Amino acid sequence: MSADPVARRAHTVIRSLLDGTPLPAAAPCADLGPWAETVQALLVAWDQEGQAGVQRAFVALARQEPALVALLANDEHSSLRTVWTVAELYAANFPPPRFVVPDLLPAGLTILAGRPKLGKSWLALQVAAAVGSGQAVLDQMADAGGVLYLALEDTPGRLKERALKQGIPAAAAITFYTAWAPLTQQGLVDLLLAAGQGYRLIIIDTLSRSMGRADPMDAVDMTLLLSSLQRLAARHDLALLLIDHHRKPAAGVGDAIDDILGSTAKAGVVDAAWGLYKQRGEQAAVLKVTGRDLCERELAVRWDEMRCIWQVQGEAQTVERTQRQQEVLDALTMLGTATLRDIAESTGQEKGNCFRRLQALVKDGTVVRKDGHGQVMYSVVA
Repeated sequence: MSADPVARRAHTVIRSLLDGTPLPAAAPCADLGPWAETVQALLVAWDQEGQAGVQRAFVALARQEPALVALLANDEHSSLRTVWTVAELYAANFPPPRFVVPDLLPAGLTILAGRPKLGKSWLALQVAAAVGSGQAVLDQMADAGGVLYLALEDTPGRLKERALKQGIPAAAAITFYTAWAPLTQQGLVDLLLAAGQGYRLIIIDTLSRSMGRADPMDAVDMTLLLSSLQRLAARHDLALLLIDHHRKPAAGVGDAIDDILGSTAKAGVVDAAWGLYKQRGEQAAVLKVTGRDLCERELAVRWDEMRCIWQVQGEAQTVERTQRQQEVLDALTMLGTATLRDIAESTGQEKGNCFRRLQALVKDGTVVRKDGHGQVMYSVVA
């Protein structure tokens, strides 16, 4: 708990008013120090207009006093328990981690990053559509609920075009904003208020655009902002997905955490990370997923040009192995009967890898091996 009991009391009173459940008159609301006038103004707003009036008054006050934003965002002042003994932990029953998309997107703060113009926003919209309409995404059934989507690099016309291409139903519970105040200023207050409206998923596209003039390379700025967003997601048990960029082009699949552009503070705060890896001009890509409550996965995905969505092909390692085996089969079909050396040269594969793939194909009966005249020859079974 916070060492400042005055701030803790003020946090409790303000949060209860914003949530529409004001504390009873007998509650200990006295001696609120520097927050007394703020609380009094909010109480007046409650008497006059109820919860909506409190929210409007809070936004107006926060614009004049940035410290009010920090007070509300700081869970150190909340009633959540933060001190435990080992025995108490063992005796407590904690619910399992909640997933908005099973095994892929947990409740909490997640960054989806990749190189520019490779399909991150399309994937984010695909996730939003699944949650907002209770459908599947990436072969997993999403937890249905409301979605708040801050599409800060899009126009309404582009959003409409993309929604139509993906076939998003008109009844999908998605609310788009194409403009939002910087999260380093008034935008965080607005987001704190919006999160209390029952959203299952909030998407911010992109993180850099949402920060205004703040420096994404500044570790202090990033830690403060992302910590506030993480606490927001935890308090409301929702998934908050930030769209970001990778720091460098990758020849293959890199590290979903280390490749995130900017301050290393980002990696230290997020609960999960998605990394989208794709070579320009190709339809195939790899989505790498890792996180505190996730088993690390690499999914082979493919861009569907007709529907403008990403389709899962399977686990990346399995798909890659199958593709390489197909290259061997294609070479043997063309060559007829060939040695390991001929096949490796035809496919461009390293001989050791090519040999292992050939043995797997022989084992499953697709390829036959013939020994004779000092050479081992392979051919496709007719």
